[in-house]
Amino acid sequence: GKDVQNAHQTYAQVVQRYPPSPRAATALYRAGTLEAGRGNRTEARALFNRVVQSYARSPEATLARDQLAKLPRS
Repeated sequence: GKDVQNAHQTYAQVVQRYPPSPRAATALYRAGTLEAGRGNRTEARALFNRVVQSYARSPEATLARDQLAKLPRS
């Protein structure tokens, strides 16, 4: 609903404002889980891949890899 939309916009703003920040990794990861929860696997996969590529050493990258492994291939 509207809350999910607002959360997604907030995450997007964090990523734009603080790209090098660890918060951006968290925001991207959370946005990915939101998209996965909404059934948007392509978007979720793109977000998780971005976490893995841009923040490889972050704890979120490990979580994102796990999520990518669980996502069904569409």
